[in-house]
This record gives sequence, structure tokens and C-alpha cells, in this order.
Amino acid sequence: MPAAVLVTVAEHLDRSGLLWWLSNGTALGCWREDRLLPWDGDLDLGCWDHDLPAVKQALQPAMKVTRDRPEHLMGRVSGTKVDVHGHRRDGTKVSYELLKGRLRYEFSADLFDTFETVLFYGRPVRLPSPTDRYLSEAYGPGWETPVKAWNFRTAPSARRT
Repeated sequence: MPAAVLVTVAEHLDRSGLLWWLSNGTALGCWREDRLLPWDGDLDLGCWDHDLPAVKQALQPAMKVTRDRPEHLMGRVSGTKVDVHGHRRDGTKVSYELLKGRLRYEFSADLFDTFETVLFYGRPVRLPSPTDRYLSEAYGPGWETPVKAWNFRTAPSARRT
């Protein structure tokens, strides 16, 4: 996956003034390896669910939308798949849904109170904070060891609904 796609998407979102962050495998690659994971075929981003329509509008010049749901926006930028997950805060949890609501990912809400800002491919990006704890909740205690055959349906943060 080319880093240029991340840069393009980030530029459009930053111009919009919306709060967005790296999530899932993109956050993992940024934090653990300071690169996009070569075996991860998409770019994962997070935002608040109420911002998804504005995110779609901000990305429209660069992204061909392939899925537009209230909780999830998916598209392609220069052939690279881009997933934007709309996160929702509910008490002590922040979650987002996939598979038409059949799968929900849950995280401790305090991970989304502030965001870590790091340079990634020469530009500032945000990550849930503390990022080590976010990755542990997402991938389990072994998140520091690469697993190339990852299954999003069996992630430690995944809950069947």
C-alpha cells in the first residue's frame, strides 16, 4: 500500500478540520514499525460516527466511495482500499461496528479522551492514547509480534452482536 495514499487522505481530512485518527492495522504499523504494514491491504482510519458524512464530503475529491453506511465509509484512493470507522462513545466504552452491525469492536473510552500525535511519513497523525494500551486492547498482549495472517473477526476487541 503506497504511503502516498495516506498522505493524500490526511491532507483532505486535515483541510476539513475534522478530528480523525489512525486505527487498526494502520495504527499498529505506525506505532510498532513506523511504516504501513506491507501485508495489510487497506488504510484504516477512525472518526466520530456523527462526522462520517463530513468525512465523506472531505474525501470525495480523492476517494471513490464503494460503501456508505452510517457507521462505516469505504472507498478507494488510487486503487488502495480506505476504511473509515465511525466510533461511538457509550459510557465507559467507545465502539464501532462492521458487517452490518453483526460485529462490534469495543475499547475503553478513555483511550479517546486525548490523542497521541506522531510524525508518520513526514506528517502529523493522531493515535488513540495511550497507544500501547489501545493496541493491546485491539490485538491482545502480543501486539508487538507481527502476525501476517490476522483475522479481524477474531480480534480481542471484537464482539459478536
